[in-house]
Amino acid sequence: ININFLRLLLLLLLTISLVISAKEPEKGVVIVSDVDEKKEDDTSPQHVAPQTTDSAQNNLDVLNPQLVAALRQINDDPSYLKPGPNGEMVDLSQFQMDPQKLEEMIEIFDWIESQLPPDDPQQIQEILNHVEQHVAGNRTAQNNGTNEINHTAIDAIYDDEQLLAELTVLPEYLHQVDNGVDFMKMNGVPILLNAYRKYNPPLSSTAISNASSTTNTSFGFKVSSQIMHVIGVATQNNPNAIQYTHQSQLVPFIVEQLNDIYTRCKRDDSRMNGQLMNNLIFTLSSITRQSSIGLQNLDRTNGPKILYKCAKLMRTELNEYMDRYASTNDSDADVSNDEMENYTNLKRAFNKLVTMVSDIVVLNRNSLEYSRMFLQNNKWCYFMIDKGLPYHPDAVLQFVNDALERNYCVEHKMLTTLKQNLKKIIETETDTDADMESDDDFDDFVLTQSTNLLRYIEKNFNGETDTKKTEL
Repeated sequence: ININFLRLLLLLLLTISLVISAKEPEKGVVIVSDVDEKKEDDTSPQHVAPQTTDSAQNNLDVLNPQLVAALRQINDDPSYLKPGPNGEMVDLSQFQMDPQKLEEMIEIFDWIESQLPPDDPQQIQEILNHVEQHVAGNRTAQNNGTNEINHTAIDAIYDDEQLLAELTVLPEYLHQVDNGVDFMKMNGVPILLNAYRKYNPPLSSTAISNASSTTNTSFGFKVSSQIMHVIGVATQNNPNAIQYTHQSQLVPFIVEQLNDIYTRCKRDDSRMNGQLMNNLIFTLSSITRQSSIGLQNLDRTNGPKILYKCAKLMRTELNEYMDRYASTNDSDADVSNDEMENYTNLKRAFNKLVTMVSDIVVLNRNSLEYSRMFLQNNKWCYFMIDKGLPYHPDAVLQFVNDALERNYCVEHKMLTTLKQNLKKIIETETDTDADMESDDDFDDFVLTQSTNLLRYIEKNFNGETDTKKTEL
């Protein structure tokens, strides 16, 4: 208790007490004004209405009786204002609660707290504990058959299905920036990467023989994909969380996974898993686009070259899907829902990839060491113009515009293909507007950007290309 504050408070109360005491008459005495015997008008300032002892006592009765008694005690014995041996103004021991009642109160509050739902950090930590112990092979958990954590259900074996269910719930907590950082501080990335390796070990891993029976199966891909989605959500537009991922070497990990996927598909003549590719690229984009450390790691691990191989393979598979669906009836049994879903996810992955490349160039235009990873590579320039622009023009147009302004991607073959694709885009968007099928601002942007870029090429290059590159 603040001694100075109590002294001030007691001094104030004492003053009030003294004022009241000054007004309190002795018994039987009537207070009258000290004025001339001559009658005066009631409005005279010297006139004071008589007050009896009863009316004075009524004023005291308005106050708290215990307060009045305490003030009287302090007035009679000023030693009460002296601080105790420990500096306290009040003997707190006289206010101590009965131990039995205190124990009952604590028990009540504990029960109330147990009925409250866990907060977000507690939910995140509990899921991470489940994942970590399950990967270690010694986890039992509580589950009620839903995606929510049940803290009262009976213990049940924590299996792969429950792992996937909790990983599906986890992103709901991580959209909030603070929760994303808390997830990182709980070692979320190392824990989830260990789980990823269990269900989808790299080709170079010596643990493949000890891996889960779901390794590299449809279910294993689902778990691995969901793990990447969780990390991507936690890091998206969250610079503080991104810094933690670099401590776990997440960029080299993802680049290695992309390289392994490409190698497996080429070796086994198998198709990419669209869902896994989509979330791998989503997470890689989140932690590299505007992160110097992330871009350095991408360059150091030969990321642009591996991304280029994956982009080419994705585009090839997408073309095969499109050719197949174009020549197949909807009722054909060969076209399954799983294949259609994989095609959709693979298309999303491809769009994310060309968007990431474009963002790295555009957002880091003042950092030559980062933007040149893709601009100086003629393969990437031609791929973005020839394969990226027709399928995702809104993202690739920005890449091409930025490249041409700095005299990159200006070889004759590139410019010829670029002009052809720009004319197709303009024709398509113009026909769409004429049919009134779309009046979206997005389509207007693509049409305007394509038209301006085509005019820029015709004005500044005119069929002749200057292959000299200009630096920033």
